Amino acid sequence: MPSGYKREYNDVLYFRKDHFCPDCKTKLEKVAVSKVVNSRSAEAKDFDFSAGYGKYMVGDIQFTWNEFECPNCKKHLTVNQMKQIEGIPLPKKPSKLGKILFYIFGILFVVAVGLIKKYLW
Repeated sequence: MPSGYKREYNDVLYFRKDHFCPDCKTKLEKVAVSKVVNSRSAEAKDFDFSAGYGKYMVGDIQFTWNEFECPNCKKHLTVNQMKQIEGIPLPKKPSKLGKILFYIFGILFVVAVGLIKKYLW
């Protein structure tokens, strides 16, 4: 039995559009998919165990998210698979260097705003 639950809502606007099965051209339906993942397992790296406010869930957590399913041929497609079929480019994950630069520029911006307030106001 899971010790926690997490419902993920990704690509909400994408699900509002009509999508069609690549095999039989039937309109796809949105279905909920769930999986229990242990926070110490190897597949935990693919899931977000954060619970907000700097806290993290541990143990067996049930993750639930939406995917597509064809009511006619029962073909099951993830959002990324559907985007790939429709030719929509998938977002790239930022590199570690990009993350470091983002934080450095953020700190520099805060320091600059502080200096401007101190000397100009």
